[in-house]
Amino acid sequence: MRNISLAGQWAGALLLGSITWVTAAQAQGSAVTQLRELTVPLVDWGVAPAIERVDSLFEVDYFETHAIDQVNWPQQFPAKPEAVFKIAYSEEEIYIKFYVHESQIRATFIADNGRPWQDSCVEFFVAPDPDSPDIYYNFEMNCIGYGILHARTPSEPLVMLEDAIGRIRRLPSLPRKAFGIMEGDFHWTLTVAIPVEVFSLSRVPTLPGRALRANFYKCGDRLPTPHYLSWSPIENSLPTFHQPKFFGTMFLAR
Repeated sequence: MRNISLAGQWAGALLLGSITWVTAAQAQGSAVTQLRELTVPLVDWGVAPAIERVDSLFEVDYFETHAIDQVNWPQQFPAKPEAVFKIAYSEEEIYIKFYVHESQIRATFIADNGRPWQDSCVEFFVAPDPDSPDIYYNFEMNCIGYGILHARTPSEPLVMLEDAIGRIRRLPSLPRKAFGIMEGDFHWTLTVAIPVEVFSLSRVPTLPGRALRANFYKCGDRLPTPHYLSWSPIENSLPTFHQPKFFGTMFLAR
């Protein structure tokens, strides 16, 4: 997702797990925004397991399901497709499986380092070093598995990690072919394996037992009915996902 100017032209049955909320008045003065928390289980699926195996293991074993259900700008963008995710990690990788149910779908970018947020898109933003929470990475991928990986730092607002995106394994349920806007009743999934090594601008400590700041999103800038959903809520007057002070917390279980 890119920042949206409200003055300009608008671009264009899942089981939910329990939700933990924490008060985060420190996020924005006296704001009463409630930021979310989740616990990420540690798994031993081997070294760099095939993405097909990761995808199937999310269904074989029990993993809590987390909802991407926060409509942060309801007056301008009230649409709310269903989007949830499951997450796990090893000492070398983070694994995520997104599940989406929506009535409009689009996939026009068929190569990495394009503009996936304009298509039917899911996103994961994370600050992997607890000692440097102002450095975070935004992973964004369309419904057929093409995407971007960027880094944001205080001194460099945008660092394009064009080579690192190729090291992220991904498996979409949809064929990896481009298509324009379609309307109907669509269910799709996307499974990704993100090696910790792609967070190249950070000193990533040993993961077990750590607490990382992160958020998860669902968007579609160029759909007929654009939407901008998040897992942890965002309190900002203009629609933008680049709000690390509203990241929730991921506790990495030992």
